[in-house]
Amino acid sequence: MTRWEKSGFVGLYNEKGRGRKAKLSPSQIAEVKEWVKAEPKNLNKVVIKIHKNWEIKVSKETIKRMIKKLNMRWKRMKRGLSKTPDEWELEVKTPELLKLKEQDKKGEIDLRYLDESGFSLTPYIPYGWQEKNSTIILKSSQSKRINVLGLMNCRNELFSEIYLQTIDSETVIKFLDKFSDSLIQMC
Repeated sequence: MTRWEKSGFVGLYNEKGRGRKAKLSPSQIAEVKEWVKAEPKNLNKVVIKIHKNWEIKVSKETIKRMIKKLNMRWKRMKRGLSKTPDEWELEVKTPELLKLKEQDKKGEIDLRYLDESGFSLTPYIPYGWQEKNSTIILKSSQSKRINVLGLMNCRNELFSEIYLQTIDSETVIKFLDKFSDSLIQMC
């Protein structure tokens, strides 16, 4: 009543300074954000770092609330290539590929694209804390799986084989030998 009589309607608003004080300073919160970026899938490691560096006990839930306020969210990460091609490489190879495509259209060559893919019964969809409107890209890595090696042309003619071992250069050479043998038998 006193606040109403003193300030009227404005007196009913909560004043600053109410509630529990933050355990971490703004500079510490900024450092926590960097730690979360370094370990986006495991907040337990961040809890341990906070305790080790500043001797402050915080829960994983506190960190979640903190990083949500910093526009980070829990979302799926994307897989990406382990290496990106150099620009000069693209400038040289793109015109060559266009020439080969033209020869294929004319029937002068049978242009085929080689690729390998792997399949596993254990799905792995990595999630982690990320800033809004940004995506973490994970580098590809090999693991135990069923691998398929295939050669396909623009007319959807596919030659493929399944392998249980990892695919290395020796496997690719043997595969290409089998492909060329099968082409000879078809002619």
